[in-house]
Amino acid sequence: MNLTLREIFEQKELYKFENDKGFENYLHNLKVIKSNDLRENEIFKNILGKTFSELYEEYLDSDEFKIDEINRIKKFNINDDYITRYIVIAKALIKFFSK
Repeated sequence: MNLTLREIFEQKELYKFENDKGFENYLHNLKVIKSNDLRENEIFKNILGKTFSELYEEYLDSDEFKIDEINRIKKFNINDDYITRYIVIAKALIKFFSK
């Protein structure tokens, strides 16, 4: 939870159980984050420097989660109680995995 996105992309041991395609994706992502274009881009540097926890919290505070994700769930005729529990669990997830 406390690894930065850059560290997640760079740590080869995190991908040791991947199949061939998954490992190819790891190598591709590693090449992309080490490219000069990305290293010079302040927005990407900022994102790659954030921890998984920080990025997840930002996602939960975003319109993408609050509007898009909740509306996606509502399309399945899910009741409001379920949606409320979904949000509570989503917000507690980082605390759960941090223990």
